[in-house]
Amino acid sequence: MVQLLAVLASACASRPDVDTAVSVEGAFSLLSGQGDLAFTVPVSIDGSPELPFIVDTGSTATALYPRAVAALAEEPRIDGRAFVWGIAEAQERPVVRIGEITLGQSRRFNVPAVLLEQSGATPGLAGLVGLDLLDAYAMVWRPETGLLTFIPNDVFMPEAFANWEELRLERRIPEGRSKRLATVTMRMGGRPVPAVVDTGASNSFANWDAVRANPILRLARRRLQRRWEVEGAIGSFEPRLEARFDRLRIGGQDWQGASMTIADLPAFIPEDGDVEPLVILGADFWAAHAFAIDLKGSRLFLRPIPDENKLDPVIIVGRPKT
Repeated sequence: MVQLLAVLASACASRPDVDTAVSVEGAFSLLSGQGDLAFTVPVSIDGSPELPFIVDTGSTATALYPRAVAALAEEPRIDGRAFVWGIAEAQERPVVRIGEITLGQSRRFNVPAVLLEQSGATPGLAGLVGLDLLDAYAMVWRPETGLLTFIPNDVFMPEAFANWEELRLERRIPEGRSKRLATVTMRMGGRPVPAVVDTGASNSFANWDAVRANPILRLARRRLQRRWEVEGAIGSFEPRLEARFDRLRIGGQDWQGASMTIADLPAFIPEDGDVEPLVILGADFWAAHAFAIDLKGSRLFLRPIPDENKLDPVIIVGRPKT
């Protein structure tokens, strides 16, 4: 699973050198034979050949995997430490300085980047592009063309999306983090729930508080707890299952058949333990739908989706293997 959040211990602002849109072909791809999905773009670091990076609106910082480090002419100098939050835990990781990062026709200089370990889900990837770089652009995704377009903020024209639905993004700062994540309001069973727009997560997640109004999921959780108790109540109770929702609503549009892993999401639990409903909308959720995200203007544009008027609220499809 791609890391969702990273907070830099010491960050230095870098200035973009751009004046045109950046279009990248083949921006949606399979990460591995396991079928994990991601939005990917070719990136060059310090003059290296282009390498595949994940476009990650759920990461506050740009990060490098060992493949990117190996492509550098010189070993990067450690410039501090950072805490990196995933779904389940936080890790302290080293931070390095990259002299130049090139994405299409745009360049950024003196960019801090977190060094991450290569995971089984990311064998061919070199890193991820986080909000420290993405905040300079609006991004447009059209699945029928496989084209992800980066438009500098000063030339982005929202009137080009007049026929799309415009929604307000809230920029929230999770506890312990330093940068705002983009969230949109989703309705689950008629209940409004904040949902992080996270193109860097392969899969989508919801915490149990987000689905507590659903009787089918409440029953499924009770059954998981009974099984845990029958098996000896070893360790802590950490219920986790996968559900497919027949209808989820964002704005005036319905998403059909979206799958989510339902879990406690401990990395998002505040220190005071006061859990709030939360959804993380990953690449699997966004892949088939055209959207434009204007991070500076805190706006999300959705191309209309046909409404098939399905009503069945949720179908349990099994628990992930551990």
